[in-house]
Order: sequence, then C-alpha cells, then structure tokens
Amino acid sequence: MRTISKLFGKSPFKALQSHMSEVKECLDRIKPLFDALYNNDQVKVKSISKEIMRLEHKADEIKKKIRDGLPSGLFLPVDRRDILNLLSAQDSIADNIEDIAVLLRIRKMTVPDAMKRDLEKFIEKVLDVAYEAVRVIYEIDKLLEASFGGPEKDKVMEMVDNIGTLEWEADKKQFKLAQKLFSLENDLEPVAVYMWMKIFGTLGDVANAAEKLSKMLRMFMSK
Repeated sequence: MRTISKLFGKSPFKALQSHMSEVKECLDRIKPLFDALYNNDQVKVKSISKEIMRLEHKADEIKKKIRDGLPSGLFLPVDRRDILNLLSAQDSIADNIEDIAVLLRIRKMTVPDAMKRDLEKFIEKVLDVAYEAVRVIYEIDKLLEASFGGPEKDKVMEMVDNIGTLEWEADKKQFKLAQKLFSLENDLEPVAVYMWMKIFGTLGDVANAAEKLSKMLRMFMSK
C-alpha cells in the first residue's frame, strides 16, 4: 500500500506525470538521433537508438505499476478510466519514438540533401506538438486544485486547442515532405522510399498520440 501511496501521492496525476517524465526523456533523444543521421554517424545512431529503447522500457515499467496500483475501489477525484486512457495515450508517444529508433537501426539510411530541410521542419513541428502535451500533463495538478474550473481550466483548454493546431501544422509538413520524397524517387532505391515513408508516418504518429491525449483531456474536463 505504501508503494501505491508513493506512486500517486495526494494527486491521481502524480503517477501520470512520473510516466510522462520518461516519455519526455524519449522525446529529448529525437533531435540528437536525427542529427547523428544527418552526419552519417551510424555508431551514434545505434547508441541513441539503444538509449531510447531503454527509456521506453523504463516508461513501460512505470505504466505497469500504475495499472496494477490503481484498483477500481480506490477513491479518486477523476474517473479511473480517464487516468488509464491518458496513460495509454502517453505510452503511445513513447512507443512510436521507439519504433523510429528501431527503423533507423535496422537499415542504414542516408538523408538526401534536397529533403533535409523539410525533414528538419517536420521534426521540429512534431516535437512542438509532443512537448505541448508534456506541458499540459504537468499542468493538470493545478487544474485539480482549481476543481477543474476557473482560469486554470481556461489555461489548460487553451493548451489543448494549441495541441490540435500544432498537430494540423505537423500534418501539412508531413505532406510537403512526402511530396519532396516522391520528387526524388528516381534517384532513390525503392526500399529507401518505403523506409522513409515508414519513418515519416511514425513521426506523424508521435504527434497524433499527443493530439489524442489532448482530446481525452478535453472530454473529461467537459464532464
């Protein structure tokens, strides 16, 4: 019981924030991972990929503790299902980052010079979406203290709306990047085109998972 109390403390969101801290650690490795790729430093690509996989596993362990330590009979100021749904969305962010790391490990990829700038802009936008999701999870303790109302609710709703806007902008960057890739397809091996599309799609899924989290927050704030 002490383990459960330590995990949740006075707030049901403390455990979510602990898990999100590990998700953020995964997010923090995306830019260094692609910087290593731009520099054709395969040793560093593999090293950072392994680090991401280790961090995702750590996040997974926290996720399991939360699920096991959140009995249905425990009194909470929010619905148990809402906490687990938010946890699942957070977990999807980390899972997709791990998938990117795996894709970049299983085949040596070279970034075409003509594609590099568009890829950088897309990654920046995906990170904007995901980091805003991190910030909103760190904010929800204050929302609980405010009984899910008042200026704090307005602040969180504004952040939720911003996540939706940023995800839409990320979609546009992804579309432009795909166009650039297919303009280069005659110069690339078919397997490289396929792999890049997988990488783009999985990066997009990081942003999608962050948006899903924001929609869940909107739903339970409206209850």
